[in-house]
Parts: sequence; C-alpha cells; structure tokens
Amino acid sequence: MIQLDSAELKGEIANELIQASKKKIIRILDALAVRKEDNGSFTVLKETDLTNEQHQELGAVIGTFIGLGAGGIEGAEEGERRGASRFAENTFGLSDQDIRSIAEQVPAGKTLVAVLFEHRWALKLKQAADRANGIVLAEGIVRPEALIAAGAALASA
Repeated sequence: MIQLDSAELKGEIANELIQASKKKIIRILDALAVRKEDNGSFTVLKETDLTNEQHQELGAVIGTFIGLGAGGIEGAEEGERRGASRFAENTFGLSDQDIRSIAEQVPAGKTLVAVLFEHRWALKLKQAADRANGIVLAEGIVRPEALIAAGAALASA
C-alpha cells in the first residue's frame, strides 16, 4: 500500500505496473487507487489482469484459508463459497461501501494505492521446488525497516 501526494502524480506508478504486467513479470490480481480531493470528493480506479472466473478461483482459495483459521473444516467450506462470490464481484473482496469507508480515511489531497500481484518470474522457481519435494515456507518483500530492526535486535542480544 502506498500513499502519495495527488498533486505529484504523473502516472509513473501505473505505468510501471502496466509494463511489468505486459512483460509477464507480474500478474496484477487486484489494484485499487483512491484519490481524495481537497473538497472531500474522491475518485476510485480499479484494475486486474484476471478474468471473472480467475477472480472466483482466487477468492475461493483465500476464503478457504481464512475460513479454515476461523472455523476449521466447516469454516473452510463456508469461506470457499463466500470468498469465490466476494472476489468475483469486488476488488479485494471490498464492496463499494467498504471502498467509500476507506476513502473517508484518506487525507485530502492524497492518493492511496493498493496492489496485490503475483510474481510470475517466481512460478518456475516454485515448480522446481515442488519437483524436488521442497516446501515454500515463506514469501514476501523484505523492507529496509525490517533489516534495520533485525540489526538492532542483533546488536542488543
């Protein structure tokens, strides 16, 4: 998630995402930008590289895991059903009312950008790990702040 000064926007972030998607480096699962004007009005932009069917499949997977954590096997089954319908109909599974609530929290003159994407370059790496009977234990982006905190923890140990 990125917060930006609306007056400074020149389309660079959108262009980088589009280029990475076109080059098949990433696949944009969901993208949402909310721009709040000084008068309190807001503009919402949504984007995805997924078809409606793919959105349903992604929602079903996400819903299954959330449901499993919330209610075991029964929760997983309910989560699968709810996730499929929520993600098929909404960006990030968010309703228009949810997005309005988010927009109300964005400071005037700012734009909030949220992007959920898949690293396509990493798919072959994961497939190779699967063939070697490996298990991917963690994924993510390491932020500089996390490295600084790790260094501070090491120094105090």
